[in-house]
Amino acid sequence: MPDAVSLTIEAVGLSATTLILVGFLFRDPRTTMKCGAAGLCLWLVHFGALGAWAAAAGALVALWRNIAGIYLSDRALRRAAWPSLAVLALTWVLSPEGVIGLFALGGALLRILAVFHRERVYVFRVLFLVAEILMLPYALAIGSFALTVGSSIAIAIMSATLLRLWCQDRGTAPSDPSLQ
Repeated sequence: MPDAVSLTIEAVGLSATTLILVGFLFRDPRTTMKCGAAGLCLWLVHFGALGAWAAAAGALVALWRNIAGIYLSDRALRRAAWPSLAVLALTWVLSPEGVIGLFALGGALLRILAVFHRERVYVFRVLFLVAEILMLPYALAIGSFALTVGSSIAIAIMSATLLRLWCQDRGTAPSDPSLQ
């Protein structure tokens, strides 16, 4: 039976997942990033407590990326991305997690690229979808129940949202105000 500390760590991760997933229900990428920033603060705590340093670095970079993506122009955002790439590269070199850590770092890199496409609803979501697909084997490897559940749900929600948006744009589905 898990102890209270383990349950608390997983509860923090599940709370982070909830905040981030709620953000993907909105059509506006900036709203998605605002919800994501709140969830990423909780992921930092979760990954730090697990000693999952590649994921913690990815969450830190993602937090910076979300804050920059909410407030900066595209030109300023491009300049702000370079420190994020440096953090990921340094983590790759120093990470004790080996090859499996590359899954988390690859997901973080795709999320950085997604922010450059924040005005392109489909590209933004597809990049996040692929990032979550990369996080799933990492979650299993580090034994994070919260990340495994979160990535699985994120994959399902982002796939369904992409399908719904595509159907709306083709005129084959009724408009859903929750996606605005």
